[in-house]
Amino acid sequence: VTESLAATGVTVLQGKVAFRTAAPLAAVRLLHSAESVSLLCWASPMPRMPCGDEAFSDAFRCLLAREVLPQSAALEKAWRAAVNGVPTAASEAAQASSVPFRVTARRGGAENGGGVTRQELGRMLAEAWHDASAARRGGFCATARGYALEILLQWSSAQVVVELPAHTECRRLTTGRLSARSYCVAPALHPPIGWALASLAELRPGCRVLDPMCGRAGVLLEAARLQPLAACVGCDRNAAQLEGAAANADAAARQGALPLLLMHADATRLPLHDGSVDAVLSDLPFGRKHGRREGLYAAALREWRRVLRPGGCAVLLTTRKAELAEVVSADPAWAKVGRHHLMIGALMACAHVLRRQ
Repeated sequence: VTESLAATGVTVLQGKVAFRTAAPLAAVRLLHSAESVSLLCWASPMPRMPCGDEAFSDAFRCLLAREVLPQSAALEKAWRAAVNGVPTAASEAAQASSVPFRVTARRGGAENGGGVTRQELGRMLAEAWHDASAARRGGFCATARGYALEILLQWSSAQVVVELPAHTECRRLTTGRLSARSYCVAPALHPPIGWALASLAELRPGCRVLDPMCGRAGVLLEAARLQPLAACVGCDRNAAQLEGAAANADAAARQGALPLLLMHADATRLPLHDGSVDAVLSDLPFGRKHGRREGLYAAALREWRRVLRPGGCAVLLTTRKAELAEVVSADPAWAKVGRHHLMIGALMACAHVLRRQ
């Protein structure tokens, strides 16, 4: 966001990045790295709260009155502007005098709340926002059904966040999220994860990018979006996966992307010349779905070292950090550049950045 949107006040929260920008929301929605975009109402470390359900509820309402409700009028106006002009149910609601909304609350940590449930937290926020909006005739009314906006409250031991998703639709109708890619006709790696891998490789115009275990080409498609002048090559030994990759590549090509070169090949025996690629990107097999093939990482990295030019970069994603670290340490041709943690569902994976010596 700093590079793309000239953002200021960038703050890394748990699972979120908060920032200020003068860029229009349309420019924010072009971010490839984000899951979603929201209008931020309140973000803070978890405040100290009293014990006892009644005392906690009173203190929570005081927090809402002090931190949330003073921002509600500006947030309502900003949300209407954010979704207006897009032909969806949410934009129709934004143009109407009344905007039905609900609050979804999530809690984490046993402390700071006692027996107060997330449903009760959500109800208190919904009631407070509804009453404040009604008092100034803002038109935002709380409801359990038929809502056009879903206000999100996160209450955890680490932080408290209140946000208004600025999607073109609310979640109950369709995602409308930044991570959605219209050309992904066959399911592939989550696009922001693919974007992260490609971004870490610092691809340059004219470079040759290889994904030797490309699957349905999720990583390569993000690399092609990030660096349109790169030559992207994908290999996989599973023909069905390559069919999905071809379908995704064709859909992307219809939207102006350069075609991918896809080959049916084993990642440990690639039909490529020595030193013929500038970057290797790979979502390595890990987890129960793929099982454990003994010696795969060692064999794969030996082959990828062969096809990668000296000074070239490899970005490898896995949860099997110890196994990969052992292979890299045993081969002096690899230099460790960095390691970046990424969440894949509930799994904490790691993107390892290596340099070919």
